Order: sequence, then C-alpha cells, then structure tokens
Amino acid sequence: MSELLGSFGGQITIALVLLGAIAAITYRTTTRGQARHDGSAKDVFLASGGLKWMFVAGSITLTNLSTEQLVGMNGNQMFLLAWWELAGFAGLMMLAFVFVPIYYRTKCTTVTELLEQRYGGGSIRTLISALFLIGNILIYLPAALYSVDFHTKFVRPVTDHWRLAAIVSVVLTITSILMVPAFENAKSIINLLQQLNGLSSMPILSAFIVALLFRNVAAGSAIAGVIWGVVLYGLFSFVWSPAGIITMHYIDFMVVTLATSVLFALSFNRLVLGRRAQFSGLSLLRGGT
Repeated sequence: MSELLGSFGGQITIALVLLGAIAAITYRTTTRGQARHDGSAKDVFLASGGLKWMFVAGSITLTNLSTEQLVGMNGNQMFLLAWWELAGFAGLMMLAFVFVPIYYRTKCTTVTELLEQRYGGGSIRTLISALFLIGNILIYLPAALYSVDFHTKFVRPVTDHWRLAAIVSVVLTITSILMVPAFENAKSIINLLQQLNGLSSMPILSAFIVALLFRNVAAGSAIAGVIWGVVLYGLFSFVWSPAGIITMHYIDFMVVTLATSVLFALSFNRLVLGRRAQFSGLSLLRGGT
C-alpha cells in the first residue's frame, strides 16, 4: 500500500478517485430538488439565487486556499502561508460588510459590471475585462470573464454560459500548458506569478478606488489611469528592476503603481477632459450614489 501511495501512478489514481467523488457529490447536491439549469448568467454565476449562506461562505473561504498557497508558499516558508491567511481574513470581512452590500444595492454581479455602472461607459468594462483575461491566460483561468464580457459584446449574446465556459476552459487550459516552458527558468514560480499579478491587479484596483470614492470622473480618465499603471509596472518589472535602476521590492512598487494610477486618472480627468472630480468619500458605502 505504501509503495502504491508513493508512486506517481498511485498519486494520480488517488487524485482521480477523489476528484470523481467530489464531482459526483457536487452533481447530486446541486441537481437534487432543483429545476433544470438553463445556462443563464444568473444560473451560472449566482446558482439561480438558491444557495444557502454556508455554501457561499464556504466557497469564498476555500477559494482563498488555492494551490499556490498550499504548495508554493508552503514550500517557501510556513510563516508566509500563515500570514497570507490571516491577512485574507481581513479581506473577507471587508468583502462581507463593505462590498457585498454595494453589489446588492447596485444589483451588479461582477466587478466589471459595477465599474460600467459607476462610470457610465462600456469602454472601462471592456478594458478591465481584457486585463483580467490577458493576465489570467498567462497565470490562471478566466473562462467566466470571457463569457460575461467579451463573447456577449463582440460575438453574440450567450444563451448557454455552461457550454461556452466549458469550451473556453479547455482552450485556455491547453494554452496554459503550452506556456509552461516560459516559466521553467524562474527561480520561484509562485514569486513570479505574484509579481506578474501586479500588471493587472494594481491598475484595476485604481479604477475601482476612483469609482467608489469620486463622482464626475469620466470612463476615459479611469482608462488612462489603468494604462499608466500597466505601463509603469511593466517598465519596473521588465526594465528598471532587472537593470538595477530601481531596487524596490515588487510588492512595494505595487503601492507606488496603485497611488500614481489613481493620481494620474484624477489629473487626466481635470487637465485633459476639463472635469472636476468630486470626492464622495464613503457615501456609496452608506447607500449614496
């Protein structure tokens, strides 16, 4: 038995058995007493609105424990894994008590939908979705984003999100596998992935911050801020840092990217578009507009 567990084939067998068991239990749980899935956006992304709180809370908690934490960070140092999860708890509290109420009030289901509503233009939604999509093709798996924002807008309306997500998932999985050689010389895969995340996460967060804290900001200004952040962080990661021009850690430079992206968006809004941004503070969190 120990030899079976220790062999590569044995590990694959165990993984497949566990995966099959989880799939069977999930299928049984989600189809028992439920109407047939229609493939609509509400069906796919909100489970038709029929999930109890424990399933939602459990899924949010478990998505914070992905392979990169359990394998990569765990192999790096255990204290980093513990700190990541402790910090994640604060983020989950913010999600539950700050951001979820905003989504309920605005009747939005995705970040991109909320940004489009706040800025009053579909261009910002397309740009943010593009950054998510491109970044995740290189790092993770963004089938949902494609089906929500790209296929509907540029191809045709989606009638069955389940089928489209399955097709896109297969294509992007193959693409991700083909890109494995690009990472073979990296000293730390997890460290590299976290650094590359900054190319999209900080610029996107800047657009989100401006949307929540300011009024009278044009979508074009937010787009300008996002582009500034991507270019700035790209220059740091691929030019300045390797050349030793800037020796800051990439996490520290993420803060610089975020702050300057917000400032650039507000400056562009005032100096180029001639619009004066109005600081709304936390009014949106209190139910304002």
